[in-house]
Amino acid sequence: MLTKLEFKNLTSNIQVTHYLDVKEYLNAVYKHIKKDLSKYSYHLFTEHLGMEQSSLSHLIITGKRNISNSAAESMVKHLGLVKLNRRYFLKLVEMSRAKSEDERDNALSQLIKLKAESAKSKLGKDALNFFETWHNAVILELLRLPFSRSEPHWIC
Repeated sequence: MLTKLEFKNLTSNIQVTHYLDVKEYLNAVYKHIKKDLSKYSYHLFTEHLGMEQSSLSHLIITGKRNISNSAAESMVKHLGLVKLNRRYFLKLVEMSRAKSEDERDNALSQLIKLKAESAKSKLGKDALNFFETWHNAVILELLRLPFSRSEPHWIC
């Protein structure tokens, strides 16, 4: 059985800011631990995340349950997420529960800003700024087409 400290140490190898889906992040954490401990189960994972219902982590990862605010707070504590990583995880949870496209877009925009804060290089921050506006990527892909022309009226 993993101690709380061992669990936090294992989970610290998986960077939450590398994910745009809370389910994918939690699944990556689970698989990372499972790789080292073959008998590790969703039941134990749920316990290590500080939740009581034994199958909850599996239900969350498979998309059958959303994460409540109290469960999210418990998870950040048990995963050892602090400061920017904590805010990023909670924003992932918010985005996963978004009911409208506007809510999702707002959460994604805030995630991009948090990710920019965590970017260590100028290039990383510039790349994130590039993707902040959806049409930049569309124009880039258009210009990669073999028949494209770099003339503004053709692009429009």
